[in-house]
Amino acid sequence: MRVYHTETQEDFNALMEELEREDCIWRSGDKPTELTNCWSRYGTEMVVYVKNKYLTIGHVESVQGVALIEKYSKSKNSKFPVVPQFVADWYEDNKDDLEYSIWEYIRDWDVQDSESDFYDFMDYKDNHAIETILKMQYGYKVEKEPLYYVQVVNANNGNKCYLNVRSDGNKSLNNSVQNDIFKTQFTEAEIKEMDERYWQFAVPVEEVSK
Repeated sequence: MRVYHTETQEDFNALMEELEREDCIWRSGDKPTELTNCWSRYGTEMVVYVKNKYLTIGHVESVQGVALIEKYSKSKNSKFPVVPQFVADWYEDNKDDLEYSIWEYIRDWDVQDSESDFYDFMDYKDNHAIETILKMQYGYKVEKEPLYYVQVVNANNGNKCYLNVRSDGNKSLNNSVQNDIFKTQFTEAEIKEMDERYWQFAVPVEEVSK
């Protein structure tokens, strides 16, 4: 069981948002953010209990000296791990039994896909991989992947052209404008999935946009 205490309505609201990301609910069945009026009624005398993802409230004096009270503030707890998409994907696939899944992955280390990005993430000690994955239970952000154009030069006139992929999958060379019909900006994985040879013509979007 966890016990939280907040000093302001803003801190309480931030706590409710975080607990909602953990899929916690009030005993009444309401989502955490649906009952933020609790703090205005009880203020700094209130604590929030979290047990088996159910939330209840109590008086701070009833737990002082009995249980560990974690003081929650928005400024202190607003920074979540920022992880690549492949880490987020693994976490979402395994979050329902997270600690066991981590243990199982390490136990079966010799048979894991050593060419995968997630394997590299787990293998590099400076990533603090296990600590990062466990922190993701309380919220995380996904790194914004770099985007690229596939740029080629027209041999006849020297003009730059860009790979355009229409919504039906057809490819053509045109300008770099992306819209609802034509996609011109791609992640590295998307480019290589189309054709590994395209990657040699990739240029970062921000370089072209300057």
